[in-house]
Amino acid sequence: PRIKIVAVASNTRHQSWPNVIEMGFKDTAESLCEVFSACDFFAMPSMQEAFALTPMQAMACGLPVVAFPVSGTSELINEQNGVVCSDFTVEALQEGIVTLMSCSYDPEAIRQDMINRFSPTIIAQKYLELYESLLSGSIV
Repeated sequence: PRIKIVAVASNTRHQSWPNVIEMGFKDTAESLCEVFSACDFFAMPSMQEAFALTPMQAMACGLPVVAFPVSGTSELINEQNGVVCSDFTVEALQEGIVTLMSCSYDPEAIRQDMINRFSPTIIAQKYLELYESLLSGSIV
């Protein structure tokens, strides 16, 4: 009863649960950050995800993440910032959440890790390095 789930999505089935707070669809970075700032962690029980963007956004706000092993989550999530579930099952998600909730995370370190690995400047530099290696004929 003390745990609340903040759901960011459309409730197409119009179901309600006593411990779920529905925020509806958020379409701006600012509105998503407002929701994330009210949370202790981010769970993504999703069967598909484009480039692990949503967990990356949550981690940029300092949230640890528990996610199914889709897209880039296995490369993105580590022991310092969350848990990758072992499988695509309810049981694996439950185990991941329990594991995540039993650990202590540093929100500032999580955010700084995202900045260090994925800031626009870092990504632009990686693209430049790739293009230069392609032009020189020495593929990275």
